[in-house]
Amino acid sequence: MKQHAWAYKISIGLICLLSFEGFGFSGGTGLPGNPYQIATPADLSQVPGYPSSSFILLNDIDLQNAAFTTNVGGSVFSGNFNGNGYSILNYSVTNANGFFNMINGTVRNLSLINAVYTSSSGCGGLANSSGAGALIEHCYIECSITSAGTHHGGLIGINHGTIRRCGAVADITETGSSIYSNMGGLVGHNYGAITDCYARARLKGETIVGGFAGYNTADGQITNCYSSSVIENTGYAFVNAFAGYTQQGTLIDCFWDTDAAAPLTAGASPETGLTGLDTAGMQTQASFTGWDFVGSGGDEIWTMPAGAMPILTWQADGRYCIDPPLLDANGDCLVNLTDLAVFAQQWLTCGYANQALCPY
Repeated sequence: MKQHAWAYKISIGLICLLSFEGFGFSGGTGLPGNPYQIATPADLSQVPGYPSSSFILLNDIDLQNAAFTTNVGGSVFSGNFNGNGYSILNYSVTNANGFFNMINGTVRNLSLINAVYTSSSGCGGLANSSGAGALIEHCYIECSITSAGTHHGGLIGINHGTIRRCGAVADITETGSSIYSNMGGLVGHNYGAITDCYARARLKGETIVGGFAGYNTADGQITNCYSSSVIENTGYAFVNAFAGYTQQGTLIDCFWDTDAAAPLTAGASPETGLTGLDTAGMQTQASFTGWDFVGSGGDEIWTMPAGAMPILTWQADGRYCIDPPLLDANGDCLVNLTDLAVFAQQWLTCGYANQALCPY
């Protein structure tokens, strides 16, 4: 009996030790000072079981061959998820409405590249919704969403929290019969505070569609943000290039690309706090009066790549663009006329016939 008692105590001790050391993860205990470490798809699949814990990515994770049938963050994520400047690639899921379902904690320093969602309800590239206690910052999303529901956003479907210094490149198509899309390039329905963010999207919806935000309520405030979005709609109301419908919501020093959004002639209704610029103007730093660019002496939130629109300075190291093509001159993961313009300017600056002698 004594031997059995000792064996039992040892077994319990091992279980406790394994749990304390982050059993199921690559390390950590899930506490704020020692977050669970995520280095593999298997680590990532364990996150739903610990919705109030802290996590940190150790490297980029490619989910090309990983099958997910539900949100990574479970029902409500109230913990702290630190992407640590790394990216999660090729996340694809059917019948789920975002990487997280609802965020009521903190998600920061995370990029999702080539996320693909097929949903029967509202959907966001990062999460379906965010609560009043949510903080989402330094996140970048590239996603495709096809949904039969309403409330869609490249970053968040319905936002009640704080979003700052985030960007989304999204392709969103609504396939349902509802005429109330509440669709936006960054957020579908905004009740919260959004600062220093951008959206570049292709949106196909019906009513209440905006290149940046679909519906900006009376509590919603959007500051120092821009959209460069193409919008296709079926002719219903409240379709605008920046905010589809503003219910006394506040826009401050925001911009929209008039070329991308043509033939739409308005960014929002009313357009207070909003300026429309052609694409050339959107690629000119001086257009963004009052914004905090590199060299301004402030927090240096924004930077202007050559021949491109502003990006956030935390993106300037290229981490948001995984494995860029050889001829991608401006780091946006595309090879197009913008890159040709950059190369042409370099050649003119160089002045040598033999390009091998140029310091580029």
